[in-house]
Amino acid sequence: MKSVIRALPLCLAVVAVQAHAQSVSPSWNAYRKQQAQSAAQPVPQQQAQSQSQSQSEQASTPVAAPPATRLVTSQPASAQPALEPTPRARGDAPRSAFFVGVQKGHGWIYDDKKQELTAASAGFRWQAGPVTQVGIEAAYGKLKKEETSTTEWDPFWQQNFTYTEVYPQARYFTLGASARFNFGSNSPIFGIARLGYFRSKIDSFGDNDQRVVVGAYAGLGLGVDITRHFNVQLIYNSYVYSDDDYYDYYGDDYTINRADTATLGLEVRF
Repeated sequence: MKSVIRALPLCLAVVAVQAHAQSVSPSWNAYRKQQAQSAAQPVPQQQAQSQSQSQSEQASTPVAAPPATRLVTSQPASAQPALEPTPRARGDAPRSAFFVGVQKGHGWIYDDKKQELTAASAGFRWQAGPVTQVGIEAAYGKLKKEETSTTEWDPFWQQNFTYTEVYPQARYFTLGASARFNFGSNSPIFGIARLGYFRSKIDSFGDNDQRVVVGAYAGLGLGVDITRHFNVQLIYNSYVYSDDDYYDYYGDDYTINRADTATLGLEVRF
């Protein structure tokens, strides 16, 4: 047994010498290099296949959209600016409505003799287009009695004489159509057109009798919308009627007369 143990180091030395000889042998090195190259070649192919497979899987897999982010401001609600509504054009919404108005001005029945005029009107207009309204209107007006005194020197009597001209009171009623047209959907300025029938009672000069005349009237004017429900108007009207001047042998003699009014008025719409 001791002889075996003593021979064991010698055997190990012989094996180590043979292994060293093989490692330093050129043929052995070439053989090991060839074995290493053949073992390393499949690795890139496998990597390329795995890469192409992963790319195809990524292309076929739908890309999920990133979740929407929500911005949260630390500013209090009272301090955040409120969104103002988009301004609406003047003619976008229906504006059909009742209206009432008052007018003040002057009238001319007897040539260029001016009489003070007060009137009131009411009616209803329908929206007929973006800038157009058409409706009906009734009005009542009163021309105040006016007196004009003139003093002249009479050379024959050698004294002054005073002459007084009296222009009697007149009251009238009208019924007709009323239309207004804005000069653009956002313009506050508008035009007015009036057309219809009128009936008037004119006091006589010397007694309590009254003269009744009937006819037609037409008017044009301009106005400005101060607000959606309030405006100012300047209107000129002309009244045409047939007047029975006197009676002669051949019958009644009719002449066409005309009266005019100019008023500044205020109108309220509901």
